[in-house]
Amino acid sequence: MQDKYLDDKDVQLMLRVRDGDDGAFAALVDRHASMLVNFMYRYVGCRSTGEDLAQDVFMRVIKAAPNYEPKARFKTWILTIATNICLNRKRWEKHRNHLSLSQSDDDMGPRSNNEIDVRVEEPEVAMEVEELKERVREAIADLPEKQRVAILLRRYEGLSYAEIATSLELSLMAVKSLLNRAKDGLKDRLSHDIEAWYPQGMAVDRGTE
Repeated sequence: MQDKYLDDKDVQLMLRVRDGDDGAFAALVDRHASMLVNFMYRYVGCRSTGEDLAQDVFMRVIKAAPNYEPKARFKTWILTIATNICLNRKRWEKHRNHLSLSQSDDDMGPRSNNEIDVRVEEPEVAMEVEELKERVREAIADLPEKQRVAILLRRYEGLSYAEIATSLELSLMAVKSLLNRAKDGLKDRLSHDIEAWYPQGMAVDRGTE
């Protein structure tokens, strides 16, 4: 066990799950269900499938509980499980083309802190923001699988390069290359809008943990 992760409240809860505490598992579901549903939704482009896959993640958490050891932040660990599910289930790929450009913010679930957060009163400006969100969703759906996962982990979940490397089982250099290719691909689709959605500062690594 690595003590440096014991200050993570979710790690503490997961250790209680390992010891058979059903209440701790319920707390983890409550804390992370929306995040997982949104992550899966953004990957597959289908809300109901995202909900099903989030349930699969929690089933794997339960299965892994008896042997759990905190070797990373809990969020990194559970997103690694989610990433593996995304990349190993090829049949989900067909849902990419089901991405609806008419879905509201409610369809996306609770807003991530990294979403475009623009409060506007003018209808014209509000429409422009919604159109940008739609273009982003469509552009992400067209990225190759690993690029799509990497950009979602970085942009929406705020994982560091090292954490993404853990999730994808890649080197740091490979992750940086993957993110650069993903951003280049998005630039081709989003043009100057890329900086509104993925600011230059996001390219700076947040650390190795």
